[in-house]
Amino acid sequence: MDEFYYLVALAFIEQGDSRLMPIGGKSIKGSDPQVQPPQQLIESISLELLVRLINRSKDGAIRSAAGEQSILLLKIPMISMQENLPSIKADWLRTGETDHCMNKLHEISNSIWHLSFEKYKGIKLTELKK
Repeated sequence: MDEFYYLVALAFIEQGDSRLMPIGGKSIKGSDPQVQPPQQLIESISLELLVRLINRSKDGAIRSAAGEQSILLLKIPMISMQENLPSIKADWLRTGETDHCMNKLHEISNSIWHLSFEKYKGIKLTELKK
């Protein structure tokens, strides 16, 4: 039976005195857990997250809360996404301990990539190792 994966884009951001972690994504059926997702899917999910961030800025300035690793893409089994991601998010929102959160994300994800933009090339993924 094919396992279902979820491709999740998330951001570690701050707005005023609050931490925020917007999350978006799409399911992927039966893909190799270690293979990078198709570029079109990466761009679609990334664009959705970035539009949400821009819309959020209407309520005040936003800033990254984890440096270069503030915008991530995760490939995660659907069951882990449903059972573990909400508590990891809640823990980070409460404590702001990014290193601890990253360790927990590595435990439940098959792959994690940092998203960046490279002029003339578009969105670039850099895999983050544990």
